[in-house]
Amino acid sequence: MLAFALSQQGAWLLCAPDKAAILSAHRLSFLDRVVALEEMALAGWC
Repeated sequence: MLAFALSQQGAWLLCAPDKAAILSAHRLSFLDRVVALEEMALAGWC
């Protein structure tokens, strides 16, 4: 899922609650693009 998202241009939203996805985002230097589902809900994104 993360590999597909990274292949897309522009902004993308990814909801992946598992630890492996978070660790992968960190190792690929994309941790700053990870947002909690609660933040998305409060902002009206879902």
